[in-house]
Amino acid sequence: MSIINEQRLWRWWVIAILIGLVFRLIPLLEKQYLAGDEIRAYLAATAHEGEYRLLLREAKAPLATWAPVSAWTRFIEPQAGLGLSAVARDLAMWDIHPPLYFWLLHGWTRLVGVTFWAGALLNLLLEGLILALIVAWGRAMTHDRQMALWLSVLWWLHPLSVRVSALTRAYVLLTLLTLLFAYAFYGVFYKKRPKRQRLGAGSVLLCATVLGLLTHYLFLFVLVTSLLVLGIKFGRRQWRVVISLLALFTMALLSFIWIYPDFFWAFTFLAEPRPDFWSGLPRRLSRTAYICAMLYGPMGLSLLLVWVQQLRAHRLAGATVWSPIRRLGDFSAYPFGVSMLAVLPVLGAALFYLLLISPHHAMGAQYMNFATPFVALVTLFILQQTTRVKVAIRAFIVLLIVLNLVQLHPAVRDFGSPPRLQPADLATAGVVVFDNQASIHWFNLALYLDAAQPAYVSSQQELLAHPSRWQTRLERDGGLYLSLVLRAPDKQQSTLEGQQQIVDLLSHNAEVQLRAVVSPLQIGDLYIYAVTPNRAQ
Repeated sequence: MSIINEQRLWRWWVIAILIGLVFRLIPLLEKQYLAGDEIRAYLAATAHEGEYRLLLREAKAPLATWAPVSAWTRFIEPQAGLGLSAVARDLAMWDIHPPLYFWLLHGWTRLVGVTFWAGALLNLLLEGLILALIVAWGRAMTHDRQMALWLSVLWWLHPLSVRVSALTRAYVLLTLLTLLFAYAFYGVFYKKRPKRQRLGAGSVLLCATVLGLLTHYLFLFVLVTSLLVLGIKFGRRQWRVVISLLALFTMALLSFIWIYPDFFWAFTFLAEPRPDFWSGLPRRLSRTAYICAMLYGPMGLSLLLVWVQQLRAHRLAGATVWSPIRRLGDFSAYPFGVSMLAVLPVLGAALFYLLLISPHHAMGAQYMNFATPFVALVTLFILQQTTRVKVAIRAFIVLLIVLNLVQLHPAVRDFGSPPRLQPADLATAGVVVFDNQASIHWFNLALYLDAAQPAYVSSQQELLAHPSRWQTRLERDGGLYLSLVLRAPDKQQSTLEGQQQIVDLLSHNAEVQLRAVVSPLQIGDLYIYAVTPNRAQ
């Protein structure tokens, strides 16, 4: 490659990376709330998930009593004496997820604190490692530095990887470790190396396997797929290779059990009564179809692009949409294992979801983010079937940019304008009453309030049954009455009728004004009432 062409390539690459960075920063800068799973991530990372659940179950303080906001925010903040072992024990008893990501988040929150953007910033750092690793992995796969750089762009701009970047969950870390596993797997079983280098790659493979198991149990589907890949490649001819991989997995599993011996408690959820299978099947099938569209949509568009180009160039008479991927089954032309890693783990996870997971626990597309590097590589291979590869790749990158703009449309439209929930809406020198104790999203509101501010958090039913516990102080000191009305009927804790009854109670001795109705949580409507003492009385 000439110096001019190399400089042009780097210029394109930097521009594409900057565009992807902007796509990630827009949701981060606009982020006004933590999703329910993100709040649970902070509860788990600080070893407070069990304590919080027991508080709701047994109605303990600070529930239904006047307490400073800090009595609530402490549940999502690191606490002295609760270290990594406490995090692991809390997860084993109250959650299903293994502890590695929460250990990482625990250390990260000690460094930067708990904010709406802290988890997304950690993801950006992890994605920087993924970019570096995917370039090295792509160069090993394609034997072409230029194609390796284009591969990193195809992953960086994949709409699913952009969406997952803003979530405080383990999905980005799982992607990093899956990619590290695939890179080491290729170095051990596909690439001819001296024995010492092969042992080094084997050590990396072992570490990646242990860390992957400690990050998410979806990693098991990656391990099963790698066994299938090796079995198909070597078969009976070199069965010792398959045995060696099984031995490595056994060592990794024993290491996992040694590090996290209480993991079996997490699977007690499988013993819970399952709802009727057939009644929830349509919802789960539609959800699975949506996930596959999110993950494989760009790859399907690349097939369409290649097909149109080939038909236009009259290179393939009577070409079909499957013509560009005919070589995918050719081991000599392309590592077939990459295609399997792009498809089989996802199908296995989807089947597990369809058969075993309750319809009430929806599996989101973010769970499949670990397959995006492999989908990107298959997409690159498809684009290489065109007669003008660079033009096709650049056109496809433009298409990915358009897809991201469509995905981020509300954020792009509203960027720079006043946010839906303004801190001024929750500003008060008085006290705060919140009527939906079962909603984990109270923590979102607590992050906007002063730590020393008195708050009374309870259910709407309790507020109406025992008004003397909170009404007098709110009327005397003034402040806010916050009511969260959820959209899901089966999860409804507060109603508009109950809300109006509370407003009528307060109106006897105070002035009550509806300050704002906002939907910052994407699960319901938050009604913010300003309560001012009636000095005339």
